[in-house]
Amino acid sequence: AEISAKIIVKVLDKVYKTIQVEQVIQLSKKMDDLFSQMVYNVTQENYKNESNKVDVRMIDRVGLSSVDDRPDCYEIFANDHLGYDMPKSTINGASRRILALAFVLALCDESKTYAPLIADSLLNFMSGAVRRNTLRVTAQTSRQPILLLTPSDLESQLEIDIINEHAGATYTLTAQWDAIDAGSGRGGDVVRWNDQRRISLICSCGPRNYCDICERVGWAKLPGWEKREKEG
Repeated sequence: AEISAKIIVKVLDKVYKTIQVEQVIQLSKKMDDLFSQMVYNVTQENYKNESNKVDVRMIDRVGLSSVDDRPDCYEIFANDHLGYDMPKSTINGASRRILALAFVLALCDESKTYAPLIADSLLNFMSGAVRRNTLRVTAQTSRQPILLLTPSDLESQLEIDIINEHAGATYTLTAQWDAIDAGSGRGGDVVRWNDQRRISLICSCGPRNYCDICERVGWAKLPGWEKREKEG
């Protein structure tokens, strides 16, 4: 019985290591594919780069590699067009965010995870094609993305169209203590003080929509913005 147990443990250990290696390879490939989609068609004209930092245009391949002296542990890597490794400290903030997102999306896809993906200010530090690609890839890859965005996070109508195409529901949260007549002295720009409690109100407005609850100064005069009827 003792010999049989040892054989079973040895077999299971071998199977585990085989699965681990194969899954890491697949995960790494998926991560590289998603990263490539997010940085597709990025040019100097539509990409804001931090000075003296590596940006996505300089990254050719990403994935996972084992940590030195710890073969069961892995870390994210980024290689340039010559195959050289890029230290994380040399990569700018937007690119590191895309690297992390590519890993999370790949992990969820390869593990068949159905858990929601909640991202706050996902598009910060991104611009142009990177913003649109990242938004589209996240919407198409994550099984249930929940994105917390501000109106300024959506720079163009193309981004609005992506949201409208993929979103099952959209909501707007409005802090009532930022209402103009709330008496807080904070100089808020919410047009109407609908509730005197220090709470946030929710309405069903989506991108470029506003209502009596969420309207802010100037929105009514902005091109492309449309006022919705009162909440039912």
